[in-house]
Amino acid sequence: MPDHAEFVSYFARYAAHVRRIPTSERIIHLATKTEKWHVTRGPFVHDKTKDVFERKTYRRLIQLFNADDAVVDDWVSYVNSNLPAGIDMKVERFEWVEFEGLAEQLNAEAEKESAEATRIEELTKSPTPVEPKGDGQKTAEKMPPRTRPLGFAEDVRVRAQAYVDDVMKQLNKK
Repeated sequence: MPDHAEFVSYFARYAAHVRRIPTSERIIHLATKTEKWHVTRGPFVHDKTKDVFERKTYRRLIQLFNADDAVVDDWVSYVNSNLPAGIDMKVERFEWVEFEGLAEQLNAEAEKESAEATRIEELTKSPTPVEPKGDGQKTAEKMPPRTRPLGFAEDVRVRAQAYVDDVMKQLNKK
């Protein structure tokens, strides 16, 4: 069966070449997936004898680069219509999307974060002022609670949520 996978992957790559779609130089061989099942032949006397069934899935990868969506759709339909029995094809698409004003947005977020970081540094470095009381005892002045630095996971979650909120606001404005 691996020879059928080789043939079909070569055919798909050649069909992309004919449509002038840039592809990866070679067909990439992915790991073979093996599944096994053990089935008991019979209940009582034949309980110790089992049949073993096995299915192997041979996988190949062809990467297409910088192609028009219509051309890729045409290629996928052509290859799918010419696949032999027992061979399937899975397509995953990744597209580049440009964000207008992304650099300015990231710079503004960096400035906000640096201002927040300096504020937090000032709060954590300043000593707690102490006032003497009339009876000789010292008590701490009422100050806002100190903010502790965020852990990595919390920091990533907070930044991601802030970014999603900003993008949603921009989309709602449009």
